[in-house]
Amino acid sequence: LTTNLVNKIDIFSPTYQKAPVVELKQMLDEGEFISAPGVFDPLSARVAESCGARTLYMTGYGVSA
Repeated sequence: LTTNLVNKIDIFSPTYQKAPVVELKQMLDEGEFISAPGVFDPLSARVAESCGARTLYMTGYGVSA
């Protein structure tokens, strides 16, 4: 990231979202139980997300098959 871009990020904006890796690290640090349903395409990922899944699992073979 350039300095200009970093200075323009407003973490107090209602549209600001944490990077997924930061959110996952917080979940692990807090000892939260992490359930990661297996998905195999964008549709199944959306279905899992609509059911409340915060993490997903996808295999490389599942993507390439």
